[in-house]
Amino acid sequence: MMKAGVLFTAAVIKDGDYYIENGAVAECDYIDELLQNITTALTAERGAFYPDFGFGSCLNELGAEPQALYAPAYARQALCDFDGVFVKSAEPGNSGILITLIINGEERQVTIEK
Repeated sequence: MMKAGVLFTAAVIKDGDYYIENGAVAECDYIDELLQNITTALTAERGAFYPDFGFGSCLNELGAEPQALYAPAYARQALCDFDGVFVKSAEPGNSGILITLIINGEERQVTIEK
């Protein structure tokens, strides 16, 4: 079902599967779909996706080194092919890494769980 004023919708994916709402596949707008794709790129292990070994991030490799220094670089590396997406910051915390993004001029955040 198209929302008023939204030109493009896509299926919502949660936990790797389509999300069903009221007996139908839930839909989201372009920015929400882009956030889903960004989360996938940040959580996928870099080099493990055989069609594109450059897909994914090295965030899973963060260990004892200063995470605050490496996390933004790894996030930027994973998202370099996303047009209009810029990593503003990546701050490690107890539950994961909070990544602040600028998407087409709007600030958004995603959390990558450890």
